Amino acid sequence: CVEPRWIQSLIGVDVVIPGYWVGSPAASQRGFIDDFRDDLFTIYFRLLGTNCTISYNDLKTIIDYSQFRRYAV
Repeated sequence: CVEPRWIQSLIGVDVVIPGYWVGSPAASQRGFIDDFRDDLFTIYFRLLGTNCTISYNDLKTIIDYSQFRRYAV
Protein backbone atom coordinates (compact mmCIF):
# COMPACT_ATOMS: atom_id res chain seq x y z
CA CYS A 1 0.00 0.00 0.00
CA VAL A 2 1.37 3.40 -0.98
CA GLU A 3 0.77 6.36 1.32
CA PRO A 4 -1.53 8.95 -0.39
CA ARG A 5 0.60 11.91 0.80
CA TRP A 6 3.66 10.31 -0.74
CA ILE A 7 1.83 9.79 -4.04
CA GLN A 8 0.82 13.45 -4.20
CA SER A 9 4.39 14.56 -3.54
CA LEU A 10 5.58 12.56 -6.58
CA ILE A 11 3.11 13.83 -9.16
CA GLY A 12 5.00 16.17 -11.50
CA VAL A 13 8.47 15.02 -10.42
CA ASP A 14 11.02 14.74 -13.26
CA VAL A 15 12.64 11.35 -13.72
CA VAL A 16 15.20 9.82 -16.03
CA ILE A 17 14.47 6.30 -17.27
CA PRO A 18 16.76 3.84 -19.06
CA GLY A 19 15.90 3.93 -22.77
CA TYR A 20 15.45 0.17 -23.01
CA TRP A 21 12.47 0.38 -20.59
CA VAL A 22 10.54 2.41 -23.16
CA GLY A 23 12.01 1.06 -26.40
CA SER A 24 14.05 4.19 -27.07
CA PRO A 25 17.33 4.16 -29.01
CA ALA A 26 18.66 6.81 -26.60
CA ALA A 27 20.52 5.63 -23.51
CA SER A 28 17.88 7.28 -21.32
CA GLN A 29 14.73 9.36 -21.57
CA ARG A 30 13.52 12.21 -19.40
CA GLY A 31 9.89 12.25 -18.29
CA PHE A 32 7.72 13.21 -15.37
CA ILE A 33 5.37 11.33 -13.07
CA ASP A 34 1.95 12.17 -14.40
CA ASP A 35 -0.60 10.03 -12.53
CA PHE A 36 -1.26 7.21 -10.09
CA ARG A 37 -4.16 4.87 -10.73
CA ASP A 38 -4.93 1.21 -9.99
CA ASP A 39 -1.67 0.86 -8.02
CA LEU A 40 0.41 1.98 -11.01
CA PHE A 41 2.32 5.19 -11.70
CA THR A 42 2.20 6.78 -15.15
CA ILE A 43 5.26 8.56 -16.50
CA TYR A 44 4.91 10.87 -19.50
CA PHE A 45 7.80 11.35 -21.91
CA ARG A 46 7.69 14.70 -23.69
CA LEU A 47 10.14 13.84 -26.48
CA LEU A 48 8.50 10.49 -27.21
CA GLY A 49 4.95 11.79 -26.78
CA THR A 50 3.97 8.65 -24.91
CA ASN A 51 3.35 7.21 -21.45
CA CYS A 52 4.86 4.35 -19.49
CA THR A 53 2.99 2.70 -16.61
CA ILE A 54 5.06 1.15 -13.83
CA SER A 55 4.62 -0.36 -10.39
CA TYR A 56 5.68 1.16 -7.08
CA ASN A 57 8.73 -1.13 -6.89
CA ASP A 58 9.82 -0.12 -10.40
CA LEU A 59 9.30 3.54 -9.51
CA LYS A 60 11.73 3.19 -6.60
CA THR A 61 14.31 1.82 -9.04
CA ILE A 62 13.65 4.70 -11.45
CA ILE A 63 14.02 7.31 -8.70
CA ASP A 64 17.39 5.79 -7.72
CA TYR A 65 18.47 5.76 -11.39
CA SER A 66 17.30 9.36 -11.81
CA GLN A 67 19.34 10.65 -8.87
CA PHE A 68 22.57 9.64 -10.60
CA ARG A 69 21.56 10.63 -14.14
CA ARG A 70 19.59 13.81 -13.59
CA TYR A 71 21.71 15.81 -16.05
CA ALA A 72 22.68 12.96 -18.38
CA VAL A 73 19.82 13.43 -20.85
